[in-house]
Amino acid sequence: MWDLFLSLKGLFVLVIVIQGIKMPEKLYQVDINDIPSGFVYSDELYCQKARHRVSHALVFDEFGNLLLQQRSTSKKFCPLHWSSSAQGHVRFGETYEGAAKREAKEELGIIITPILFSKFLYLSDIEKFVGVCIAQNYSGDLTLNKKEVERCETVPIRRLEDFLADKQIHPEFILILKEFLPTHDQRIKNLIEKNSQLCSS
Repeated sequence: MWDLFLSLKGLFVLVIVIQGIKMPEKLYQVDINDIPSGFVYSDELYCQKARHRVSHALVFDEFGNLLLQQRSTSKKFCPLHWSSSAQGHVRFGETYEGAAKREAKEELGIIITPILFSKFLYLSDIEKFVGVCIAQNYSGDLTLNKKEVERCETVPIRRLEDFLADKQIHPEFILILKEFLPTHDQRIKNLIEKNSQLCSS
């Protein structure tokens, strides 16, 4: 009986340890046309230079204001930088919309019904396709996952540039802004220039 107790105790501790570890995500690896060519695990992206998919959600409230997030201090890439409402890798078997919905739930605690708005190839040390998903309204209480998100702000579209003018901005979100605010190219270019050296991989 005592041996059985020790075995069960060891198994219980093992389960706790495993639950505390963030396992690598299985992601799509895609070709230059965004056609899946296989899969890659998230912890192998940089060593393999694998082209993959990322999804960003732009979530609007009932008044048409955009929800923005500031990334957590614990993020390895661009901590405390401002970005879209939610973002993350597109997992193997997911669509851009599915990834946006999952990330919104994981990071913000809300349920959205996203629609793919645009997609572009982001060129850096690792190429990635960035899908931009739009969601009108959301359900559930906004509950931030502090491991992912430092804080959120709801910003009227007309105030986006002023709100972001003195802030560090995620490089992918910079390009989304260029798509989203085409009539303000020069100010967006200034934001790009200002933020170009603030992120490192």
